Amino acid sequence: ADFEHALKIDPNLVSVYIHRAEVYRKLNRQPEAFAEYERAIKIDPKKPLLYNARGAAYLALLDYAKAREDFATLIALQPTEAQNYRAHGVASLRLHDLPAAHADWDMLAKLMPTSEEPKYYSAVTYKAQRKYDEALQALGEAIQIKPADSKLYLSRAQINHQLGNLPEALADQALVLTKIKDVRGEILNDYGDLLRTMGNLSEAAVAYQQSIQMLPRQTDAYVGLALVHILQGKPDDAEPVFGQLMAANPDSFRAYLRRAEFQRSRGKWKEALADCDRAAQLDPKSSLTALLRASIRAAQGEFREGITDAEKVLQTATPDGQLHASAACVFSLASQAAEKSGDSELARQYADRAASLLAETMEKGFLDLNF
Repeated sequence: ADFEHALKIDPNLVSVYIHRAEVYRKLNRQPEAFAEYERAIKIDPKKPLLYNARGAAYLALLDYAKAREDFATLIALQPTEAQNYRAHGVASLRLHDLPAAHADWDMLAKLMPTSEEPKYYSAVTYKAQRKYDEALQALGEAIQIKPADSKLYLSRAQINHQLGNLPEALADQALVLTKIKDVRGEILNDYGDLLRTMGNLSEAAVAYQQSIQMLPRQTDAYVGLALVHILQGKPDDAEPVFGQLMAANPDSFRAYLRRAEFQRSRGKWKEALADCDRAAQLDPKSSLTALLRASIRAAQGEFREGITDAEKVLQTATPDGQLHASAACVFSLASQAAEKSGDSELARQYADRAASLLAETMEKGFLDLNF
């Protein structure tokens, strides 16, 4: 009513349309929100705030192409505003237009010559291009500018972990935890992953337990701790860890998927499928559950049927890193089952497809997955 009253007094009051659009967004009435932005833009097509607000709205809806269009308009209206290039670059990253993202970071560096931010974003983009030396150099330059920023060390540690430069990764992780004293659950989980990779299993278990104490409603540290028990040759000790995971996250889609994977690894097909059913109830739109079911079929020896199921999912689902990583698991398990059946040629074909899907995972999931 207040909005209508204000518009009766002045129907060209752009701020009212913006505020009403934000209200519609909070109510998840997106078409009405964007209609308000359109009305406001028709009144004042050169008002930067409109494109900033609508671009952010598109970004929240994962419509990166339209978001980038609005941020490009912002750049045209305000060519010296650093935040416009930042927003445009983020949208370009999400669209996997990496050259465009680099161009934005170059402009950001010109406008913010004493900031570490352009260097950090350049490193993210280089990592997506698998230009790891350039990414590490950019992070090193960023650290020189802002030596107490834990995010920079953690990013460098992640790349070094991925490359197998484990002592370098450990040094950065330890610096964050002991000198910068940034001790958060997600950091301890990454630290546990690194220690597990290095074979320091007892220390890894401690890091995971600390992570769980700080962030009980998560999945990764529980899975990491369970993997430690499996690597120690004690798979029975992993079972209660998944019990703790489910108790802390009874309505977590991811938790049921992770436990289903564990049950699959132990050959408990009935229990694994039951967890898939529960995951499907919690998120009926996700394609990951169908791929996990396909992987269970493949692991049981029904590898042709599992591959058929996986191909159907890949034909219809929106491609992203998690989808391709899950599909790679189906083909890997199918390859093992085909080899056991004596069909070495089919096993090779499945293994090649798994490798191809993992490469696509690296391409599409660089912002979503920690490898």
